[in-house]
Amino acid sequence: MIIRFFSFVFHFALAVILLGLSIVAFASGNHNLQLDWLPWSGPTQTYWLLGLGLGGILVLALALKGVLRVLFLAWTVAALIMLARGFFFSPYVFDGWSGFQTALLVVLAALLAAVGGSGVRDRGLLAVGGVIAILFGIALLVFPLAGAAALIVIVGIFALVYGLLQVISALRLRQATR
Repeated sequence: MIIRFFSFVFHFALAVILLGLSIVAFASGNHNLQLDWLPWSGPTQTYWLLGLGLGGILVLALALKGVLRVLFLAWTVAALIMLARGFFFSPYVFDGWSGFQTALLVVLAALLAAVGGSGVRDRGLLAVGGVIAILFGIALLVFPLAGAAALIVIVGIFALVYGLLQVISALRLRQATR
């Protein structure tokens, strides 16, 4: 339940950021954003950001209503692939070590959100979600300067505790089904 909530919050924030970037680009009259981690450039990039932002909010609204939840799963997986591809499998150059840390945290958060977005209640998926949450929590604790230190530490502790609880729940489910 908590991981699903995290997935909704993460993808709402992502959609709002994409929408906000496109609105700023349109309002300034300059459609030449330099977001090297995205596959598009120039005006095409601005239109894609607008479409993805609006689409993300629409998909999230449908998922919250319980309609076409498979679209939310597709959105979460697509967002994870785009972020991982853009940051790690493209010619994108990080702005120092902190840029790499931030990208790693964003991709780990997207991975955790993708697991939460699946909506599947399986003990194997519970364990995978727990392990990802633990890794996300460790990464947040190890790289506290990648963002606001206090917020990152709090979210890191939450992710560690939640991850441990997920793994324990998965083990209990396994024992209960035997």
